[in-house]
Amino acid sequence: MNLIKDAINTAIDIIRQGGIIVYPTETFLGLGGNGLELSVVQRIQALKKRPAHKPLPLIIGGLGQLEEICYLTPFSLELARDFWPGPLSILFRAKEIIPFGVKDAAGMVSVRLTPHPVARQLCTFSGYPLIATSANLSGKPPCTLCSDLDPEVLEKVDFVLDVPPEPTGELPSTLVRMLGGKEIEILRHGVISEGELSQKGYKVVRKA
Repeated sequence: MNLIKDAINTAIDIIRQGGIIVYPTETFLGLGGNGLELSVVQRIQALKKRPAHKPLPLIIGGLGQLEEICYLTPFSLELARDFWPGPLSILFRAKEIIPFGVKDAAGMVSVRLTPHPVARQLCTFSGYPLIATSANLSGKPPCTLCSDLDPEVLEKVDFVLDVPPEPTGELPSTLVRMLGGKEIEILRHGVISEGELSQKGYKVVRKA
């Protein structure tokens, strides 16, 4: 147990120092660091060979962090509280503190409150939302085991946090955009199904 605690504390220190780490999430292994630091964003984009026009998603440890980084509406808070913590990523309007590369050209940012206990600790105790892109090169499959990480990823990160519980690896988080009222659009299908959204009273709109 002390070894796990020490590893988590090391990861938190590296995040605070502007480094990047591999860490477990509820879906796949994540590649991340301080989501408010432009140099971290740029380093992760370069490591993954990720196109600059594809923004990086964030995870948070609590709703307090959400209020610090996003402009919220009663509807967006309702949606978050209905499914968080959980694998539902929601597009919010980003505050000015969010760098480009995390927010998109329209000023939106993808955020989820992770249910993974270790990932939540990293956000909470580092004091930052974390970039939460999958720990693979762009175009390669994501992985759940550190032993399956690409050598190129291993060479360029500052720390690999290999602690339980392991990611499930079944599906990515579901990504949604709020359209108004209780209408939403699914931008990426994942763990949270359309049926689960409908059961909570949300109308899924398919745009032409």
